[in-house]
Amino acid sequence: MKVCLIGKFPPLEGQVSTIGYWLARGLVERQHTVVVCTNSAEAAAPFRTAYSDNDLQWLKPGDEPSRLSILQTDEFDARQFHIPPDNPVVTKLATLGLRAVREYDCEVVLSTYLEPYAVAAHLVSSWTGAPHVQTHAGSDVGRLAAHPQLGPAYKEILRRAHTFIRKNQLARSLMPESRQVATAPYAPPTSAFHPSAAAMDIDEVLHQSRRVIENDLHWHVLPFRPSLPTFGFYGKLFEAKGVFELIEALGTMRSQGYEFNLLMMTRWYRDENRLRSAITDADLVDQTWLLPPLPNWRIPSFIRTCNAVAYLNRGFGTPSHVPIIPDEVLSCGGCLIVSREVQATGRYQQILQDRETCLLVEDPRDKDELISVLSHIFDHPQLVAKVGQAGYLSLGQARSFEKFIEGWVHTLKQAIG
Repeated sequence: MKVCLIGKFPPLEGQVSTIGYWLARGLVERQHTVVVCTNSAEAAAPFRTAYSDNDLQWLKPGDEPSRLSILQTDEFDARQFHIPPDNPVVTKLATLGLRAVREYDCEVVLSTYLEPYAVAAHLVSSWTGAPHVQTHAGSDVGRLAAHPQLGPAYKEILRRAHTFIRKNQLARSLMPESRQVATAPYAPPTSAFHPSAAAMDIDEVLHQSRRVIENDLHWHVLPFRPSLPTFGFYGKLFEAKGVFELIEALGTMRSQGYEFNLLMMTRWYRDENRLRSAITDADLVDQTWLLPPLPNWRIPSFIRTCNAVAYLNRGFGTPSHVPIIPDEVLSCGGCLIVSREVQATGRYQQILQDRETCLLVEDPRDKDELISVLSHIFDHPQLVAKVGQAGYLSLGQARSFEKFIEGWVHTLKQAIG
């Protein structure tokens, strides 16, 4: 099977890029061919992951790297200028998709997000006759599809798509149910995400990323202290993720005599000044290390460096969002500190049980409760290890990367006919 994938891909950060990468890799490892058409190289710095030389080998994995081709759009320049000035990304992606079908003989066009990828994939499918399979995230069906100047076009595209991979109930209204399918949910690949993953050499990362940390993040590169308990946070920097409540609670704990590390891997185009101010106000500067977003295949080592990883969404603005960070933490046997809002979602309700497979915070805005949960890392280290192991086993019983890939193979073959 030969697949043209039009969508987000590394070095672009984020969940859609992550799933697109591991899907492509999973298909290639099963002897299918994937041609990725993406504009990820055009992404500005806040939206890109930080690569080292060793990371480049991950983009062409396996014994047969020729099975994975990555076609990147050209950066916007004077040759593409038109009035009003705008990057013609849909046209460029559609052109790459045409090349994938006509030169690489791709049999099916898969797009992974509505804007701009579904639009480009629809054009390629219309011009070549290759079936169009579309899936989505939370923000595109929850926000973009509701926009009066965007939603009607997406609905027309989806009505003409061969198959729509539906991930949540909100997406049901976007196209006829007769062409909607639900495949096995994503699970991190066990080849990378497992409890035996090596811990990250933080000092090495600080050395490799020194320019970004000092010049862009405006933070220190003091030597890391691996002997102390380490709390971790990674992902996009949103207030609704409970990150500022976490910092305030840890600041209070430090004033009470607790010694620890706070390791944060985050970058976004807003709230970074507020983040630095919050850490300073909490008197946590010398206990906090800020890292730029690293490629997803390095996340396991980040998790294994931490005694516990916090994922504390509260009042998250996109109810249709289905997070995968808890899956990644559980897959590595990490101790997950999670909010009730996340635990109550259908994806995690049966998996995450307080003091069994996670440490549960009813509401991160309750500072006393959050401190009480965080203190378990110090007061009950055996429980923390037990929770991590139980979480790993519970997730493995619920879903697997193999089933995720098998579901996609079946769906794509069905579309090809």
